Amino acid sequence: MASSTSPNMTPLFKKEDNFGYRIPALLHIPDTDVLLAISEKRLGPHDENADTLMLRKGTYNKSSKNFEWDDVTCIESARLKDHRSMNPCPVYDKEKGKIFLFFIAVKEKETEQHQIQSGRNVTRLCFVTSVDKGKKWSSPTELTDNHFNDWATFAVGPGHGIQL
Repeated sequence: MASSTSPNMTPLFKKEDNFGYRIPALLHIPDTDVLLAISEKRLGPHDENADTLMLRKGTYNKSSKNFEWDDVTCIESARLKDHRSMNPCPVYDKEKGKIFLFFIAVKEKETEQHQIQSGRNVTRLCFVTSVDKGKKWSSPTELTDNHFNDWATFAVGPGHGIQL
């Protein structure tokens, strides 16, 4: 009888006493053995408790047939002042060899319900980029003012995007 091996199950983002994680996204970098896992760090259970975007990088080990995961790190540049970062949506640009990490930044303590009821958008659409498999990230670029003025609220994730 043939034996089969299956990869080890590894929780990538574990709930801690004073915070948890939500809205995960996963990106495989083509032509490499690298996966990037990105998630919101939350200081409580509600959307208004979102804080920052966190990253774990996994590298596939061919001999063990499992991924070896780095520690969780904060993507410090993926934020705007006085805003919380949410809904990570990574896209890999094959032509440029660049990762685009789209996310929304919402004014601290502002709820989605309040934005909808007031018709006032305080959600900003942003992205950061990396050309070194997520080691370093650019400063954020904000797209909202050019494209989404009339929306009360929106989100780009959770999940991952595709390059057409």
